[in-house]
Amino acid sequence: MPNTSQTHPGPVVVQLGSQPFSDAATQVVRDIRDAVRAALGAAPGMPERAQAVADSLKIDLNLAWKLVNVIRTPDPFAAAQQLPGSGGLEIFLEAAAACGVPSDRLANCRAAFKNFEALIEIHAGDRAALDSMFGHLASRGSERADLAARRAAFKANAAIVGVQSRVQVTTYLLHPTASDAERYDVTMLRGFVGLQRLRGDIGWIIGRTRHSDDALPDVSNPRRPLDPEAAAAHHGVPLIARSCSTPMPVFRRTLGADKMFADELVEGPVGKTAALTFFTGETILTAGNRRGLDDQSHLRIAAGCHTPVESMVVDLLVHADLTTLVDPSFSLVSELGGAQVHSTPPERFSRLPTCETLEQAGRGADELDIAEHPRYIELLTDAANTVSVNLRDFNAHRVRIKFPPIPCSAVVQWKVSM
Repeated sequence: MPNTSQTHPGPVVVQLGSQPFSDAATQVVRDIRDAVRAALGAAPGMPERAQAVADSLKIDLNLAWKLVNVIRTPDPFAAAQQLPGSGGLEIFLEAAAACGVPSDRLANCRAAFKNFEALIEIHAGDRAALDSMFGHLASRGSERADLAARRAAFKANAAIVGVQSRVQVTTYLLHPTASDAERYDVTMLRGFVGLQRLRGDIGWIIGRTRHSDDALPDVSNPRRPLDPEAAAAHHGVPLIARSCSTPMPVFRRTLGADKMFADELVEGPVGKTAALTFFTGETILTAGNRRGLDDQSHLRIAAGCHTPVESMVVDLLVHADLTTLVDPSFSLVSELGGAQVHSTPPERFSRLPTCETLEQAGRGADELDIAEHPRYIELLTDAANTVSVNLRDFNAHRVRIKFPPIPCSAVVQWKVSM
């Protein structure tokens, strides 16, 4: 049996109301981990695994698993998210007392748990908010928490707005303008794979696109659809006919006061059996200047996401001759509050935490497979052929974002050297 006369230092009194959250949380979490570790260490056999803890204390395996994770998870804030609720903690303390864990160690646990409850009340309001705050402090384990929150938001948003999609794809090819050595064109592909309506009365805007270039402000650039016949047959929406599911989805196009085109999917049948796959494609001619006006010039491309999607893929292919476009950076930016990403200085972006990064994908399109759409590279190759460029001449970059929070934009920015 453990030595019941042994003492263990208790938690320090925490001045929760006078400390910043991160400081108070650090101390509270450290005290909880120390107290739980000491209590478990005093149990018979000093169990270290969840099954051993469950057998030794005669408690539920799930509760034992949480307790073990509290002390073994490397990041303390990720560990704190595993802490059981008050009912589970009381079961643990009663079971530990029945096994002969010294009373001073149990008292230390109760004091640490009381501080934890005070942390919730003062800094968070409820446990769910506290776990979210811990997730943003955690250096490890936060990715899983963020993903769970994004997945839950996807399901809720889809249920509310009545539409969802497996994948949204936005692709940009930046290539030299044939008639002007100082300019470049931008060819864009935008599409959805497996988009389905959840209610039949919904029309849905599937795309608005804006291209912003500090070196060429306030210029209206002509656009050319990659499939002119399909565009003419669908009210100007630049659909690529061979990329669309059958029957062809029906769209309408409207031009807003802000001179942005809105392409809207009209009402139609619901459910998985009526799911749609489609892509639009067009080229913005003389979209930008190869050289910046000064050393602060930037090219910014913002791929917006306003539809609940399981995954968002953004591909950027930059022609090797565009040597002034160097070192692209990536941010995931919230558009809540009506933020206009294209006109907002980067220092004022409402950046969202994300583990995703913009990855280099080599030359050409060999590394740009999309499992959900096996014909994507074929589509990309056809687009390149239409504008008379060779994909082998492009440096490719990709970012794939799981359950992107809406509304948001994946913003890629290059410094445009002079």
